[in-house]
Amino acid sequence: MSINFIPNDPGAGTSAPAMRAQPKRPNRPASKASFSFTHTSPQGLANPGTTKFLYWQCREAALAALEAWEASAGPHKLWQGSRKKLPLLQDAGVDLNAFYDRQSFSFFHQTIGATTFFSGASTDVVAHEVGHGLLDSVRPEFFDVNFLEVGALHEAFGDCMAMLAALGDLETRQKLLLATADLRKRNFVESTAEELSRAIGLAFPGHNASEPRHAFNTFKYQLPQTLPNNGGPGALINEVHSFGMLFTGCFWELIANLYSASATKNEASLLVAARKAGAILIAGAKAAVVTPRFLQSVGRGMVLADQSLNAGANRDHIRAAFAKHNIALGANAMFAPAMSLAGSAPTGATLSPAVRKDLLQRLGATRGATLKVATASHFGQTMVSAVHSREVPLGSLDKRLAGVMAMGYEPVMVGASGGRAAVMGALPNAADTEGEVQSFVKSLLDHDDIALPQPKTRSAAVASTKLAGAPTHVVRSVGGKKVLQRVRFRERTSRFTPAASVSMRCVGRSAFVPARPPIWPCAARPSTKARASARSSVDGAATGAAVSLPRGPRAMRLVTGIATSTPCRSAQPGTDTARQTWPAASTSPRSITAFAVTSSTPCAARCALTTACRLSAWSGATSCAISAGASAQSAKSPPVVPGGWNCSARMCSCLRTARTWVLFSVMNRHSASVARTPNRRSAFSNTAASGFIALAWVDSVTRFCIGSKNARRPVASSSVR
Repeated sequence: MSINFIPNDPGAGTSAPAMRAQPKRPNRPASKASFSFTHTSPQGLANPGTTKFLYWQCREAALAALEAWEASAGPHKLWQGSRKKLPLLQDAGVDLNAFYDRQSFSFFHQTIGATTFFSGASTDVVAHEVGHGLLDSVRPEFFDVNFLEVGALHEAFGDCMAMLAALGDLETRQKLLLATADLRKRNFVESTAEELSRAIGLAFPGHNASEPRHAFNTFKYQLPQTLPNNGGPGALINEVHSFGMLFTGCFWELIANLYSASATKNEASLLVAARKAGAILIAGAKAAVVTPRFLQSVGRGMVLADQSLNAGANRDHIRAAFAKHNIALGANAMFAPAMSLAGSAPTGATLSPAVRKDLLQRLGATRGATLKVATASHFGQTMVSAVHSREVPLGSLDKRLAGVMAMGYEPVMVGASGGRAAVMGALPNAADTEGEVQSFVKSLLDHDDIALPQPKTRSAAVASTKLAGAPTHVVRSVGGKKVLQRVRFRERTSRFTPAASVSMRCVGRSAFVPARPPIWPCAARPSTKARASARSSVDGAATGAAVSLPRGPRAMRLVTGIATSTPCRSAQPGTDTARQTWPAASTSPRSITAFAVTSSTPCAARCALTTACRLSAWSGATSCAISAGASAQSAKSPPVVPGGWNCSARMCSCLRTARTWVLFSVMNRHSASVARTPNRRSAFSNTAASGFIALAWVDSVTRFCIGSKNARRPVASSSVR
């Protein structure tokens, strides 16, 4: 009996193979690593969108990824932690994502408008997550390394496994060569997870991940910390998924180089080239020494791997592939003696006390520091791997990380030179390690990838703000110390983090809203006159009157937000939802009827209304009218005026204690936004409102509204996953 299977991504386009009926792959033998399957369905043909199709599609894709690995690296026998099986969860709930967390491979569904997207229905996405698990099984230490390039390599490796799984399919190779004879133009194989990217684009217009990641690209390497932290669709930014495109670019170029060198050009020689590139990649990743410049380290490992596997026949192809992306490889020096150490050459996995002491001193280790040692064999050269973990404090990055540290991974290869111990290759530098770790953690903060505790009131903790999707890092207590640790690899960040501008539908025209206004120091606050003008204007707007709102960089460095072009239904009183209603086409093109807001928490409604006024002004509208639902109007203060709230000084008092408050609503799933309010209640719990997102920098609003010298700057950007 056959099943239906899509060998690539459901959104790969007409040039990719369509869904086809095929026999199911057999279960893996007990001698090999496999998956434990849940919510199984009987074998048979099924349509996309059904639970039966999703089960068989996800199962086939995962098995295809294992087949691609084994075609290049041999049998896969154990997952990380010496486990034979890991759960494959084809639909673990509602989210616009997928992840590997050492406990499972988890995929989700999300409804946007009339379409439900299943990440487990994409062979690209499934193979990507399985790729994380495969790399984790051979290099588990990568999981906890706090260098951005190590995380980027992990993400790139997942994409490489997706490409290898695709190229393992005969029909895919045939159609690919019809689309591009030399592999050097955009195509459905080098482009990954098209449907998930489309869904992200619908939910979060302007998001960096709304463009599929492309292995065929022209990006040139630069230090990740020199890149912007956010960018428009498909831009190269300082974020692991995006930065990983540099490496996938090298890998795709290597496949193209190997294929071009083939005596014959057909699907069979393409398969040979892909598997050869896969073997070089996997062996190189196994051998790579962890350094801040890890993409280069893996490239060097690939050159050495080719020397061992193929007598160096493909060295020039590898170097050319990396050079195209501005990554220079000097693999010969990778394990060359660099400096002598006190003491004798190591024996087995043992370093003498003299060697340990000398090495720790050279590393600038603190008193009581230790080395974790193990035997390391790289292409016939046996050495000792000595790893020092450096404690890097993070409090300077964000006060919520006060007292928290991240571990800097500092491996040193120790070998022999003239009978004495010697450092083989480079010796880590303490300042470099600390800088790289802090830069990586800053990137995590900028993309909201750390689960941070919420601020507490005097009596109790405020409600949790669990956003869509799970964070990749958490703070844990280890040996009495607070340590930042990774808990999962996620398919892609789907918090809203565009950098340039996003289109906002406003009276039939597109107004471009800066995606993240800067956090200006108090010295750059708008003038007293500007603040008074704005406050007066907002007061007038709240009554429904058409008033002129202040504009310009000094008047409105306050709020940013976006809204989709699809209007939502009006909010109903008491439903804890926020929705927008756009003016009719006949309305003046420079006015906006703004937002209907209801909430069981009155202070939150007031905050939301002020946000709406500020957002209207920022978008370029010259008037706004605000109305509030019945439950919001039941508040005792500030006084209710016909048609809405009077954004008075008491309104500002409400805002004064607010921390990074966010008003947002995405895809009819539960999300929470929390502010510190005088009544110690959750500021807003948003459960519906498909189509509206607003990001409010409340401390900026507060600073504008009251001009308080004590107004605090936001500790981090508010964003939507």
